[in-house]
Amino acid sequence: MPHFRGQSGKNGNLSTKNAKSVDGWGKMIIFADMKARIIHLYEIIAGAILSILGFGACTSDQDSNSKMEEKYRQNLCEYGTETATYVVKGTVKSEETGEAIPGIKTTYRQYMYTDKDGIDHYFTRDTVTDDNGNAVIRYGEDPFLEEDYIEVILEDVDGPDNGGFFAADTLRKDRLTINQTKEGDGNWYVGEFTIGFDAALKKANPEE
Repeated sequence: MPHFRGQSGKNGNLSTKNAKSVDGWGKMIIFADMKARIIHLYEIIAGAILSILGFGACTSDQDSNSKMEEKYRQNLCEYGTETATYVVKGTVKSEETGEAIPGIKTTYRQYMYTDKDGIDHYFTRDTVTDDNGNAVIRYGEDPFLEEDYIEVILEDVDGPDNGGFFAADTLRKDRLTINQTKEGDGNWYVGEFTIGFDAALKKANPEE
């Protein structure tokens, strides 16, 4: 039996009465601790299940001045884990000759938010045009697309090859088409959306 200063009986040991009282409190403390552990375990399991189902936290530690980011969070909170397929596809040709230009780096970029340090953050995917000047980018994400914040950037990255030097170009919503090309399944998948473009690049002076 452990010794408790100020509550001892003869020879510094607990009296029988006090021992029973302490024993009762000990059982209550053990019960409370077990209860707390069970509740904590339940919270962990419940959180994991909700996370899998898509009902994660609806807040962020990042400071942002972007209405775009706030809309993104609201969509996540409201729609959970709904998903969609996005296809970015188009053709790049020479403005001068009308011929297809292979090897043009094609970057799809969507603005997401500006952090507290004023740095813009983007979602990006890229590829290069094939021998027929075609570029295709396919990706799957949550069903969130804001045409005011998307762009397709075209860059000549192979120098004089494939028809010479071409000036870079950026295509925004007035030069892009957005159409739903596949219906959803009525559940979490909301369908396929295609972002299309046709671009004609101007020849550029490599020394400029």
